[in-house]
Amino acid sequence: MSHTTASYAGTTGSVSLGGEIENIKLVVEMNTPDVTSMASGGYTEYIGCLVGGSGTFDTWIPCGITGTHTGIDFVEGTSGQTMSSDIVIGSIKTSGPVEGAVKYTYSFQTTGTITGLGIPSA
Repeated sequence: MSHTTASYAGTTGSVSLGGEIENIKLVVEMNTPDVTSMASGGYTEYIGCLVGGSGTFDTWIPCGITGTHTGIDFVEGTSGQTMSSDIVIGSIKTSGPVEGAVKYTYSFQTTGTITGLGIPSA
């Protein structure tokens, strides 16, 4: 199986459950399974069919627990295009001083269509 990947990043955005987010990173991958047959004349054949993504974002407000389904929207930093997708939260890390604001870093997997950055629908 072959993979094609593209990475996107944004500085601000939002999550349906928790409001504003920052430092968004998204890696989109298209899996292209090998479908070479004996009739291919010795050439490999692939189909592009499975598109998915994963990434991380930071927030100062808790916005869900592991396994939570929510939506994400952000403006990609280079192109200025808005990206959106449904996501499933995979893990949550916290950091911060003993007293003061706590920063939450969430990892996620996209689920369903990713829109806005010219990524084809599967």
